[in-house]
Amino acid sequence: MEVEAIGVKSRGFSLLEVMVALTIVAMVFTVVFRGISVSLNTIRRIEQSGRRLELARSKLAELDLCGPIRAGDHANGVFEDGTRWKVDTSGFVPPAENSPTSVVRVTLSIEWEGRTSPQHREITTYRFVPNPGNQPILSLEDQLRELR
Repeated sequence: MEVEAIGVKSRGFSLLEVMVALTIVAMVFTVVFRGISVSLNTIRRIEQSGRRLELARSKLAELDLCGPIRAGDHANGVFEDGTRWKVDTSGFVPPAENSPTSVVRVTLSIEWEGRTSPQHREITTYRFVPNPGNQPILSLEDQLRELR
């Protein structure tokens, strides 16, 4: 019987080869799962940003439904997702002698807690305001409250 000392062929993998292969597979899975996690967080932030944009549009639409707005008026509140909003008005074009109408600047500010610090955005629009005559102008907060 001949024993072949040199060139012995094994029919399996050594423990070291299996451990190296498992380490490589674990590293690949770690990178893949981290990428998926980052992507899901990014998608969540984009969806939240879209919701905030829709809430801001909704608030601007509410302001369009309001009657005359005075310069220097303000209102504030919190959306259902916790985003804080604030509306400030200021004079832009004062009424002239020959035209009793004016233009008011309306600034909607929204603020929310970001990942590392508070985030803040502003949207500015302008509103043509006819002279209400002798009728009193309700405050912006009262007009928004009546819409609800």
